[in-house]
Amino acid sequence: MVKLVGNLIIEVTRRCNMICGHCIRGKAQNKKMTREYMISTITQFDYISNITFSGGEPSLNPAAIEDFIHICQMNDVSVGNFFIATNGKRCTQRFIDAVNHLYNFCDDNEVSKISISNDEFHEDATEIALNRLFNLEFASNRNEDGKLEFWYGEKTNMINQGLFSENYGYGRENTPESFEYVDKEELKDGNINELTLYLNCDGKIILGCDWSYKNQKKHVLCNSDESIINKLLERC
Repeated sequence: MVKLVGNLIIEVTRRCNMICGHCIRGKAQNKKMTREYMISTITQFDYISNITFSGGEPSLNPAAIEDFIHICQMNDVSVGNFFIATNGKRCTQRFIDAVNHLYNFCDDNEVSKISISNDEFHEDATEIALNRLFNLEFASNRNEDGKLEFWYGEKTNMINQGLFSENYGYGRENTPESFEYVDKEELKDGNINELTLYLNCDGKIILGCDWSYKNQKKHVLCNSDESIINKLLERC
């Protein structure tokens, strides 16, 4: 068993309730994470420093967050903190409850947060995000008065993947070097501190997270039911 993983990202769904021309993933797909894929991945670790739930729109599959917590509890896997980004358009009570449960489950919530995608691409979701998410103490985008505030990103700061590449084509390039370096000495101790591991809806472990659905295939490390540590050692 791996003693520690630094950053695990789980793609809980490829569905989305918005169609954004800047989406780095590409067109939405009718896929969601399975419990089996999560079990085979999570049970390889005894500690996850940071868990991120990604999509698609993660609020559309709160069951995956609930399953994650249950799998960790049943297998004595501890979790430090979490990050979730949502467009805020459909934050059901079940999603809010799941995120609150996740907050209570994590043991090091200093940097845990849920972030609202309140940029120039999501203006129509702003008011809903305020109404649904304002009471979460770990919501980001708060000013000194405790109120949520909004920012507007620059298109040139977006990653040139997916629909953004098709519709704009002048964002920053995403390169694999920073995601795929493997420290053999660190792996000998069973630690994966610096790597970002991404579990997608197809049950593949991807190195790095900022790839379109199409380009993820170029960065597959292994299947979720294969030994992640062994596959990383093979790359050294």
